[in-house]
Amino acid sequence: MNVISFKSIILFMMAFILSACGNATKIQEQEIQQPIQEKVVIKQEVRAYDNLDALIIDMANQLQQNSKLDKGLLNELAITAFVDLHQLNKSTKLGRVLSESMYNELFVRGFDVYEFRGQKAINVNATGEFFITRDINKLPKEVKNSYVLVGTYSAFGNGILVNARVVDNVDGKVLSSARGIYNILPTCELFENCKPKALNPVQKKLEPKLVTKTIKLTTDNCSKEVCP
Repeated sequence: MNVISFKSIILFMMAFILSACGNATKIQEQEIQQPIQEKVVIKQEVRAYDNLDALIIDMANQLQQNSKLDKGLLNELAITAFVDLHQLNKSTKLGRVLSESMYNELFVRGFDVYEFRGQKAINVNATGEFFITRDINKLPKEVKNSYVLVGTYSAFGNGILVNARVVDNVDGKVLSSARGIYNILPTCELFENCKPKALNPVQKKLEPKLVTKTIKLTTDNCSKEVCP
């Protein structure tokens, strides 16, 4: 190989390297100039209400707006009592009021609400006439239904956080959800878990003691009208 050919090869390689470096610099500049795409962050504030009825209406609206189902499929929705988040087999007056109110709010929004507590007969007694019951012996063993509304509540700061969701009873898939805060100070009376108050020593002394009185039974051993 002569000297001229060797120099030509060196010059060609240097030109190739400089061209590659230039292209790489252009690509880096283009990447820097391109705006960074930010991730979409969904922010949804939890609304707080001083009025329980306003909370229920808002949550019903959320369930309607957040639903993944078409209106034609919103059928056979059974509503269960809202329960204490920390004790899922217990409800209170608050939980029962929340669930009962949902019957009307969801019905007027197009949900096909199903009342599964009907005993298939009207029970009549001295206090009135009754159709719905919680007596499991008076209810059918199974009811036709596709979806279930479940709800929980829990003390949250100076309020009560309430959550609700529509669930497919076959696979447990959540089809809609809602939440809100009831702006009321949580109390044991509201959660129905107050402990019996212990009497202090002074109260114990003032408590009247129950005295059991007795009288003896005896006989004069005389069974006749005239006795000696």
